[in-house]
Amino acid sequence: MDVAYQRAETSTLDTRSDRTTTQRRWPDLRASLPPITPPAFTLIQRVSLTAGYTATDRRTLYGASGLQRRVQRDVQVPVDLSISWRGTLVTTYRGSFRTGEAEDPTGLTDRTESTHRISVSSQFLPPGPWAARLDRPIRLSLLAGYTAERDCRTTTTQEDCVPFLDQIRRSLSVSLDTSVGEMELGVQASFDDRQSFVGQQNRSTQFQLGVFGQLQFSAGMVPSGPPR
Repeated sequence: MDVAYQRAETSTLDTRSDRTTTQRRWPDLRASLPPITPPAFTLIQRVSLTAGYTATDRRTLYGASGLQRRVQRDVQVPVDLSISWRGTLVTTYRGSFRTGEAEDPTGLTDRTESTHRISVSSQFLPPGPWAARLDRPIRLSLLAGYTAERDCRTTTTQEDCVPFLDQIRRSLSVSLDTSVGEMELGVQASFDDRQSFVGQQNRSTQFQLGVFGQLQFSAGMVPSGPPR
């Protein structure tokens, strides 16, 4: 376990308005478990887990006597989980959860954000005679992501927290590549979807598919002129 403490204070002199900013990060924790080896019947070789907890407090005073005060508080919890299965299959999860609030003379802002990311990677050989034609196994990579953000505002005249940012993003990408006869071949596909739930509630969806190939060869000496 790692424990850290950080404090920074900055003073800015300005003809319009001086300001003093104080930022404190405490507690700042990081914890990691040693690699775990489950029983053989689970088909899992190793499990690794890392988590953390970070609280940040930021205060800004404007003017020599601190006529305006702005405060920001954030709490973030990251989580990393990696599982290595029997063979070449590896799955990884990375998540981050964040909550915060900001206070100024006109009102209060609440923020929430969550991010999830899952990756899968492996190598395999196709069944039948196709395996003998490949120079190396097929490499598979899959990545899926999800992000949700929401910010709302409470003013001195409005008790309800009115959202001004409320959106989600979902993405998925898959790639396959191998080598056949000294030629690199592969396929890539990706899907991205974004949606907003405030204002005009815009939404965009994008799908891409690509096929690529790369030929590798070596050549001998190229003559510079006719033979003598």
